[in-house]
Amino acid sequence: MKRTLVVLAVAIAVIGGACGGDDDDDGGGEALTEAEFLAQGNEICAEASADLDAAAGEAFTEEPDPAAVGEFFRDTALPSISDQLDAIEDLEGPDELEEELDSIIADTRDKLEEIEGLDDEELFELVSSGEDPFADINDELVAIGLAGCGDDD
Repeated sequence: MKRTLVVLAVAIAVIGGACGGDDDDDGGGEALTEAEFLAQGNEICAEASADLDAAAGEAFTEEPDPAAVGEFFRDTALPSISDQLDAIEDLEGPDELEEELDSIIADTRDKLEEIEGLDDEELFELVSSGEDPFADINDELVAIGLAGCGDDD
């Protein structure tokens, strides 16, 4: 069960911008090339994934219960993912990725809202099931080159 939670937390962390903050972009200036955007986005996601994996490892030293799972997701995982989406949006990406990325980010935010609406028992059941609620989003991220954000390996 502990490993299932860590895997789900990492899978969630690497979705549509499951990316930790990258403050290199000052919000102005020239758009990044596609290669620059993908490199920065994948780096952001890799850092966030490592951070969430570490946080899950610290939070769940024993078999988790529904309250602990709920607390972890509400206090750690979901806010992190939201911050990560913001970081991806802050990158001045290339026009050729904008429409698809906007769609992925919107889908991710919708999925986050859905998960935020779950009570502790429902979150616990989701984690216990091993089901990845972001599987389709992850596939889209890998397809556009953000494998670091969408690959849960």
